[in-house]
Amino acid sequence: EQHMFHPAGLSAIGYVQEWLDRCRSLGWEPEGKFLHDVISRFAEASDSMADPPPARPRVSIDEGIADLWEKSLVEKDSHDLSLETADGVVTAHGFFVKKASPVVTAMLESPMQEGKAQRIEIKDTSSKAVSLFLEILYTCSVQEGLDHQTALGALDLAHRWQAEVVVAILSDLLAGMLTDDSFREIG
Repeated sequence: EQHMFHPAGLSAIGYVQEWLDRCRSLGWEPEGKFLHDVISRFAEASDSMADPPPARPRVSIDEGIADLWEKSLVEKDSHDLSLETADGVVTAHGFFVKKASPVVTAMLESPMQEGKAQRIEIKDTSSKAVSLFLEILYTCSVQEGLDHQTALGALDLAHRWQAEVVVAILSDLLAGMLTDDSFREIG
């Protein structure tokens, strides 16, 4: 009974991953190795069956322009939008965020509280995730040491705000962060 779980809602890969975690926690190495191989076979099958999505168009920019965008993000004296997160306030240029998000545009251009105060409450999202969202929006880059939980929080926000370019970039970023340990959360 202690080894049983309810597979409802799990994909085939999620089911195997659940068993793999249980085998590891119980020290069942041969079974764990077998299940790891099963997951590898799923990945191989998926790779061979799926056509890769078409690459998004990319352009090269002068490094000086990228530096200006980064300075615009970091130099907060010109920011006019406050984002109240779960653990603090993050600021940005309202114009820039509105151009990326029709949801933010609707909030800030309405007579609602957000529009009047140029302040948006997102108490269910960490300041790290909001900062990552903005870093990608402004610079299309991320600092080293990013963890997948922060990236998932930023992706959730990008989806809710319908910031499609940020969704695409974060999706690619998270795909590169997949490991046996992160699979369940990311996948």
